[in-house]
Amino acid sequence: MPFQMPVPESQPADLFTELRRLAADAGRGDWPAVAAFLGGLRSLDDLAVACGQIEDKLDDQVLERVPFGDPAWALAHTILGVRTVLRGWKIRGTGWARNVTRQQWAGFYEHLNQAEQILIEVTARDPQQGYAWLERMIICRGISLGHDEARRRYDRLSAHHPFAYIAGYHLVQQLQPKWGGSWETVAEFGAELLRTAPPGRSGCSPSSPGTWSASRRRTPTSRARRCCAPRRPWRRSTRSPT
Repeated sequence: MPFQMPVPESQPADLFTELRRLAADAGRGDWPAVAAFLGGLRSLDDLAVACGQIEDKLDDQVLERVPFGDPAWALAHTILGVRTVLRGWKIRGTGWARNVTRQQWAGFYEHLNQAEQILIEVTARDPQQGYAWLERMIICRGISLGHDEARRRYDRLSAHHPFAYIAGYHLVQQLQPKWGGSWETVAEFGAELLRTAPPGRSGCSPSSPGTWSASRRRTPTSRARRCCAPRRPWRRSTRSPT
């Protein structure tokens, strides 16, 4: 039998002490400490990585108690929406669509629609909350709202967070053939990014099916982002819900 090296697995919190502290704060329900750390992150990509470490550790009650008018209200309710989506995926499971029962689909869609309502309010009150628009892009795919709506959400996000890697990643997922798109559309989007992005910021530029397939696990370049793949891609991108 040929010798096979095990594939190493790690999470960003395993590698960075600041993310371990963040996860510990979230586990204690210390929202002020969590909000202070997240509020100090300068990019949407970094925020997505950090939030991915705590979304399953915060209680809904902690997030719901953040009052409107608090500077962290929009972020707290965005995470609340993400947690609602996570519960929907727990009901659905991670198997192939053909193996999902009607009851599982019903619970899945119910939770995604609940999350959508939470995030609609967030983006209405705070249109600059890019993390909410990012989750709405993902929900768009989950409840089959189509490419035009996905692009609208991407554009709203990009108005405040231009060329964010994680946003480009999820739009590319939407444009792929498994979601009703085409590789030609993916290539057109990649060409658009290459044409419009400033030097050093390609915003996830998939110039062709081959290059995107080879680089799909590439990550953003900042210190925190070098450690992990885009947020939970296995959950929402590898297997179509229909």
